[in-house]
Amino acid sequence: YVSRSRQSSRRVRNEGEVLSVAREYGFESVHPEQWSLDEQLAVFANADAVLGPHGAGLLNSIYGDDTTLIELFGARTNPCFFAIAEGLGMPYAMTQCEAVKEDLLVDTERLRKLLALALSD
Repeated sequence: YVSRSRQSSRRVRNEGEVLSVAREYGFESVHPEQWSLDEQLAVFANADAVLGPHGAGLLNSIYGDDTTLIELFGARTNPCFFAIAEGLGMPYAMTQCEAVKEDLLVDTERLRKLLALALSD
C-alpha cells in the first residue's frame, strides 16, 4: 500500500481502516519517497500487488513481474495508470472514493470486495 499520508493532497482520510483491510490481503504500508530509487525498484519488483491513491508513487509498479495495480480515486480520475497497465499487460483495478476536498474517504467494504476480486487467482 503506497501511502500519501505525508503529501499535501490525495491522502486517505481513513487510512488506518484501509490498512486494516489491506493487511488482510498481505499488503504493507510504504512511503517510497523515503527510499533511494534502487530501494524503491527492489520493493516494487517483488510486489504481487500495489494499492494506493492515484499519484506518482504508483509508477514503480511497472517494475513488478505480473504485479496487480489497484488505484484509488477521489474527485478526479486520470486514466494514465490504466493506460500504462493496459500497455504492459498488467492486471488493473480501481475504485472511486468519496472526495473530501483534495483527499479521499475509502469505503472499506467496497475495497474489501475489490481486493478479493482483483487478487483472486
